[in-house]
Amino acid sequence: MERTAIRTMNAMVTALVAVGLLIVFLYAGFALWDNHQIYHSADAVLDEMKEIKARMAAQAKADEEEAALLLAQAQAEAAAQVKADAEKAKEQARALRAASYSPYGAPFEELKAINDDVVGWITVPNTGIDYPVVQGETNSTYINKDVYKKFAMAGSIFLDSRNEDDFVDVYNLLYGHNMSKHRMFSDVNLFKDQAFFEANQTAELYLQDKKHTLMSISCFLVRASDWALFYPEHWEDLSAEDILKYAVDRAMYVSQTGLDALKQQLEAGEQPRFLALSTCSEEFTDARTILLMLILP
Repeated sequence: MERTAIRTMNAMVTALVAVGLLIVFLYAGFALWDNHQIYHSADAVLDEMKEIKARMAAQAKADEEEAALLLAQAQAEAAAQVKADAEKAKEQARALRAASYSPYGAPFEELKAINDDVVGWITVPNTGIDYPVVQGETNSTYINKDVYKKFAMAGSIFLDSRNEDDFVDVYNLLYGHNMSKHRMFSDVNLFKDQAFFEANQTAELYLQDKKHTLMSISCFLVRASDWALFYPEHWEDLSAEDILKYAVDRAMYVSQTGLDALKQQLEAGEQPRFLALSTCSEEFTDARTILLMLILP
């Protein structure tokens, strides 16, 4: 009787262990599948966005060629006119080109049709950063939504909700998740390497009617609670001296080329505009890497 009880108990323990191992196996399989789905979803959205960007570039080239042809025709007509009318004809030609040249207008409308929250596109050479930029009602809107407004753990690259959507503020702040495999804004962390920072000084910001060159100023490693870098409105009250001081004093690295461009704008009495790229880092719990860039006219 006692042996039968022992055998029964051993069988039950064995069964429980087997069930436990099965549960662990199933959970591990689900976790791998779920991780694969997250990256597959992010890749699919990026591929579609890059197709749109390719159409943007093609449209830009076609518009530019058409504008150049119209300008050449206008200049030929101007040359045939009498000297008194020549200057007037040149002005007309310049006006014609300005009116006809809108490099990203039509394809940008395609992006807007997908999501009216699209406000731009950012491309950083030699990184995986090549994404549309959206802006939500709050800074939580696109943390886990893609550009189609569908749930996605990878989220989107988004502009701070406190900024104007046309990047006219003194300090414009972009956020993106730190994903593996060079996804989203993970490559912002590459700029913590001084050699990479110095070798990669420029990027591009595409808006609906213009492309801006971005020039690196400095790279920061800060806490998420850093009030100066995470409150865009703070920069509206900074003097030229304050901006220069802040861009240098707390930075890991500073670009002399970018600093010279900033000083040139300030000495000319121009109001500089900045774009900051922010993502998570791993040095401490709430670490953030920020790449501060100057928006060139």
